[in-house]
Amino acid sequence: MERICGKRKEITGLQFLLELLFLLCLRASSCDEWILDASLHPLTSRSGFKQCTDASCQNVVCQLSAPYSTWIGSHNITMTWESLNQSDVVYILQWTSHSLSGIWAQAENVTESTYTIEQLEPFTNYKFRVWAMIAEIHACSPASPWYQTKPFGLPSSPSIESIESVSGESVEVRWSLPEKPGGPILGFNLNLTSNEHVISVTTRGNVFFNTFYPTLHNTTYRISIAAVNQEGQGSVAEGSITTPAQVEQNGGRWVFASRWNSLRMREEDADFFTTALCLSDSLIESNITGVAVHYSSNHVYFSEGTRIWSKGAGNLTDHSDLKLLHSAPLEVTALTVDWLYQRIYYVSSGLLLWIR
Repeated sequence: MERICGKRKEITGLQFLLELLFLLCLRASSCDEWILDASLHPLTSRSGFKQCTDASCQNVVCQLSAPYSTWIGSHNITMTWESLNQSDVVYILQWTSHSLSGIWAQAENVTESTYTIEQLEPFTNYKFRVWAMIAEIHACSPASPWYQTKPFGLPSSPSIESIESVSGESVEVRWSLPEKPGGPILGFNLNLTSNEHVISVTTRGNVFFNTFYPTLHNTTYRISIAAVNQEGQGSVAEGSITTPAQVEQNGGRWVFASRWNSLRMREEDADFFTTALCLSDSLIESNITGVAVHYSSNHVYFSEGTRIWSKGAGNLTDHSDLKLLHSAPLEVTALTVDWLYQRIYYVSSGLLLWIR
């Protein structure tokens, strides 16, 4: 005779052997206190989460197999697992997703070896595991493969990461996917709106960057971005930006030139006797191979050897704003600036490359 869970029952020789083998394969883990609490106060899929991570199962050893899916919908998944053939065993099914960051949600305690989890997010990946418990002894199965719920509903709003306007003549915007896409994202609808005009753009679902052109200086623009899936356009994300005022040019036009390792700057209409402003030769190790000027941002870029430098164009004798922008693996032989897309193109080893 043996006492299990407070009830007396007769044990045959074979039953005793099975009970003994089952008890030997179970041992306590770091979640003992948590699982006992769950058995006394079980959580349902609606009542919240327990802070139980993937490490909870690492010290539990048993012959439990991973659960597997037998039906998948947009908001629910039915999971099944192999029964332990114990009359007093209790199962607790748990699941997690990427948004839960390793925290496992759990359903109520059941005695059957199948369970349907409801109120899941559409088009979301989930994986599952199951706990088996007899009295105060428990075991944890390996995690199942990832299962994705079916698409349903419109997407939530994308997340706008940045809105910039360096020159005032264009506006750049970056965004990321909606947290709840509801299905495969087919594209994005973008609108740039001011009191003067509207620019509308449509991008593909794998594009997360756009430049609006042309824009006006010192103008406030409203930006809206919405994701589109198979059911239509979802919620709109909005932002705003005021483009910078146009920089007034003081004096005449300036010309930048280089000779060997010397970068020089002088007014276009200056006479022969006017001294050019020079960047110190001691700062440049090799001959200058390319010079480009971004007039809107008032910067000059030049290449020497394998390096590309950035310098404020206002005063070449002031070295405080001289910055190493990029180091190429081979010599840079040409350089130019794309003011619209804010890129620097250069030629190295016969290849046309670019940096931001």
